[in-house]
Amino acid sequence: MAWLTDVRKVALLACIASAASMMLPLWNTAQSMIATASQAPQQSWRMMPLALATFLASALLPVFYFALFSDEGSVQVSERLRLLARAAAFTLGILLVFKLAPWIKSPTQPVPTWLGALATIANILLLAALSRDPGDESEEVRPVGTFLYVVTKVTVITWGVWVAFSLLRVLLLPYTYSQTRGYLLSIGREGPVLADMANEAVQTFVSSACLWAAPYIIYRSRLSSTALAYIDPADTAPPDEHSPDSSPGT
Repeated sequence: MAWLTDVRKVALLACIASAASMMLPLWNTAQSMIATASQAPQQSWRMMPLALATFLASALLPVFYFALFSDEGSVQVSERLRLLARAAAFTLGILLVFKLAPWIKSPTQPVPTWLGALATIANILLLAALSRDPGDESEEVRPVGTFLYVVTKVTVITWGVWVAFSLLRVLLLPYTYSQTRGYLLSIGREGPVLADMANEAVQTFVSSACLWAAPYIIYRSRLSSTALAYIDPADTAPPDEHSPDSSPGT
């Protein structure tokens, strides 16, 4: 079980699990768009940019996991970031228990539930690997590759925007509830349940923040490693007392 502490091996597992969990939802979305296009072509063209953006954002995490697996750079996570990894892993575990609770009572959930659970477990394992004690800090620091650097930065920014939007949804929940309830009542339909709306919004925010944690940790850790790797020792060496440049008055 030593491979569970290997960040790269666990990253490959997370890549496979997250990609598998995306297949059926993306297929269903594509089928819905095709059906919409056949019935209302103008509306489908309006939905196309949003669907494409959603697909690209969803694909970022598997690409990030693959980049982390294939990169040979050094992984040196600070104590503060290891604490963040532990907190995110613990929180994802609690969310997983709540999601699997309905299945425990009635084990008739569809395949996406299982695939999503496996992807969540893989993310927990990756965060647990990142939260382990650092290795030998005296070993040579290998710089990060360009592919991982770019993918990690794009993932951190994109998912950071989504996390901020999810937080905004939580903060605006009372206003959204009142507006939605008023509209549904005006057309003769039953209003939404506040507890259900709050549960969905909070879970989306928390799970998004936990998924964002791994790219953020790698981004911060590898930026520092890259900076250290490219420091010229001559830039930090003390001046030579016998050097002409260090003599007084120069």
